[in-house]
Amino acid sequence: MPSWLTPLLAIIGALAWLPPLVSLILKLIRRPRLEVLSDNWAQIGFTELGPIFNPKLAFYAKNGSVLINRISAEVTHESGRRIDFEWQSIEERQMRMQMPEINNVLYVISDDAIGLNVTRDEMKVALIKMQSPDVIQKAEGVDRSYSEHLNHQKRVGKFELEEILTSKTTTDRIDFRKNNPSFEAGKYTVRLTVETRHSSIVDSELVEFEVTQEQVDSLAKNKENFPMLEKINLLRERYDKSEGWPQWSWQQVKIKKTANKALNWPPLRSAS
Repeated sequence: MPSWLTPLLAIIGALAWLPPLVSLILKLIRRPRLEVLSDNWAQIGFTELGPIFNPKLAFYAKNGSVLINRISAEVTHESGRRIDFEWQSIEERQMRMQMPEINNVLYVISDDAIGLNVTRDEMKVALIKMQSPDVIQKAEGVDRSYSEHLNHQKRVGKFELEEILTSKTTTDRIDFRKNNPSFEAGKYTVRLTVETRHSSIVDSELVEFEVTQEQVDSLAKNKENFPMLEKINLLRERYDKSEGWPQWSWQQVKIKKTANKALNWPPLRSAS
């Protein structure tokens, strides 16, 4: 083989890889990109549902619309203790246009967290209401035992209010709720993960916030509502509100943005 033919064959072989390489580059360039921004404040709470973390987030899609199908957060205390959260519901504020002579009306849409569609080149802002999936899973077993106990008492004709309120099943449920993980005083780091229905690049901020001891004490007072909730649950519309009504403490924490980082890059999928 002539010596000049070897480099020519090498060039031809390299050119054979050019179309797939160009296709890959074009896919990366055209791949939808979702930018996630945090508000300066977030809401934390502690209820019978366990710890609550409600960040307000803004979503901006580039190169195409994006369907979000899951949002989770790792909220880690400076001590290393971590609470994992997942979205449970979404609250959006939207402006409804009225007649020219009447002011616009701002209304709130709240729905279960099934999916959130972000249209290309439009900003969507929503309050993401999050709970601990670990607490939810454990509560299912506790609530099942509680319901079975109530059903048994009804079947045997022993459905006495005071007896049920002081029963072991009820006190176990109250204790379970009181002992759920809650927020501590100190600094927290939040790592958000946003998953999308189709392949996309997600840029999200790494943020942190601080909780004061005063806020911790205020949230702890919510535990006083748990015995009252049991009585309300049993009596329902027959409950006399003059006996008291749950008063919940919610705390606002200031969000400090520490970094911008692409958190998830799902693999490219071939077009179907």
